[in-house]
Amino acid sequence: MCGICGYVVNHAIDSSVLCNMNNSLAHRGPDDTGLYYDEYNGKYLGLGHRRLSILDLSIDGHQPMISDDNSIILVFNGEIYNYKQLKTEILMFNPNINFISNTDTEVLLKGWMIFGVNVINKLNGMFSFCVYDLSKRKMYLVRDRMGQKPLYYYKDDILVFASEIKAIKCMPDIELEINKQEVSNYMYYGYIDSPNTIYNNIYKLPQGSYLEYDLCSNDYEIKQYWNYPYVKEEKRLKVSENEAAMRLEKLLYDSIEKRLVADVPVGTFLSGGIDSSIISCIAQRIKVEPIDTFTISFDNKKYDESSFAKEVADIIGSNHHEIKVNQEDFNYLLEEMVDYFDEPFADPSEIVTMLVSEYAKKTVSVVLSGDGGDELFGGYEIYDSVAKYQNNLAVIEIIKKYGKSKYLPKKIRNINRWANMGANVIDAWNFERGNLVNMVVDSEIRPQPRSISHDLKEKDLVERRMHLDAVKYLPDDILVKIDRASMRCSLEARSPFMDHHIVEYAASLPIEYKYVHNNKKKILKKILSKYVPQKIIERPKMGFAVPIKDFLRSETQKEKLRKYIDAEFLKIQGLFSMNIRILIERFLQGEDLFQYEMDVVWNYYVFQLWYERWEL
Repeated sequence: MCGICGYVVNHAIDSSVLCNMNNSLAHRGPDDTGLYYDEYNGKYLGLGHRRLSILDLSIDGHQPMISDDNSIILVFNGEIYNYKQLKTEILMFNPNINFISNTDTEVLLKGWMIFGVNVINKLNGMFSFCVYDLSKRKMYLVRDRMGQKPLYYYKDDILVFASEIKAIKCMPDIELEINKQEVSNYMYYGYIDSPNTIYNNIYKLPQGSYLEYDLCSNDYEIKQYWNYPYVKEEKRLKVSENEAAMRLEKLLYDSIEKRLVADVPVGTFLSGGIDSSIISCIAQRIKVEPIDTFTISFDNKKYDESSFAKEVADIIGSNHHEIKVNQEDFNYLLEEMVDYFDEPFADPSEIVTMLVSEYAKKTVSVVLSGDGGDELFGGYEIYDSVAKYQNNLAVIEIIKKYGKSKYLPKKIRNINRWANMGANVIDAWNFERGNLVNMVVDSEIRPQPRSISHDLKEKDLVERRMHLDAVKYLPDDILVKIDRASMRCSLEARSPFMDHHIVEYAASLPIEYKYVHNNKKKILKKILSKYVPQKIIERPKMGFAVPIKDFLRSETQKEKLRKYIDAEFLKIQGLFSMNIRILIERFLQGEDLFQYEMDVVWNYYVFQLWYERWEL
């Protein structure tokens, strides 16, 4: 795992610019650093790389990596799990190719020389990388299928790219202004959707895409090489549930085994939930020696699931590590958080993920995580609401026609709220939160619903919402969180569920194997039942939840909140209305807010922490 950066500009700039860009990513790759410069027809190019050594720790893995004929230069961030198979394919194509390292980077470089851009379709892994082809005078920026590894770019009359926005901001004379529409959207969702960022002119390269830039014409095009799969009902797999579970378990074994390959110690995050438990159980079956497992605990038992994690760890015989989160950790990590999340990012579990990553790094350099299980196999509570709406569609149609009739039974008339919510449940839109955000942001900007579910083709509405979460919430929240939290302390996090073979297999399964009658992750539970007792499987889902209300009501945090609602401050900033003061004063006075109100308070607080760090 590494950090990459680079630029193409139309005038000579000091070499220190690329050094500064690269050094800003040192946390992503503390083991080695490399730079490359070129000039062509009035264009000045620079590529930078920071290395976190995971495979082949020798100097042979140094980047930027240059082809034998000096025609291809590569800077690469990520892991290619099938690099050995790809290497074999390359040697079958040309037995005379000489490999000097055991790195996946060299395999990618020489694979590009043979297959060109088509080599992307052969890769199984998580990655973002840049290829500079001197023979074509083209630059390619590439991001993995699910968006596990980040890649940002700035495009005006110049092109600047990096693993994190902070590196792009090292480039002098670029004009950045806050994207007010995205401030509003962030206040609703708590994160910012691809391809946009908090800044105008800086974008996220969409997952499953590559950017092709022509240095001669200064033109660029973004091309999608992979789409999240949609499988028609009639083409779904016609297998029994038991056979489907056996096939999925085999895919999980293969995915986990590939992700255990490293020349450094590997462990797992273990919350005691379905996803992390499956991964930890199978990883321990594969490994001969006990693996290291890591979990979080809280004093507030409402949020603490460490006992379940310990029970799973005891069953599989892992070396288990438990880290307790306290107020001091929260205060410290809030300050750290905005240094590593270059945009406002308000998923509260980022704090505990940072802490457990920091603790895990003391023992291992790679961890496996359960990210993706909820989106692929129907694990979120919201899917119950979607299912309720779907199950009442017939009644809803009657209500739409006769809703005001006094002759309808009261019970049926009460379902009217489901009729009002309608597709908003599927589109991840909540009227109450949306109305509140409308009140607290500047009057000229409004949050925009992600009204894309109507473009999705799944007939089952639960599956349609799962698809939406997989292409929006997963890459722009969950995977951002795990990348930044782990890379902050130079820890590589790998997600076995994100193997595209598993993603495509999950899409091919009938919905009733994944979610049916409020039974979430049905097929995963069937697999896990072979490893742990049923009581662990059937417990309520918690995840890495955080007692935000408790932490924010400390005197330290309350003092900061008061500072951020100062009338003069709000007026100068020009992004929020004075209504935000009313909401936060209610919280500071001890009022028990609704969850959607609490979400807006937290999102606002994180935004101001970010603003104070990066904009003031």
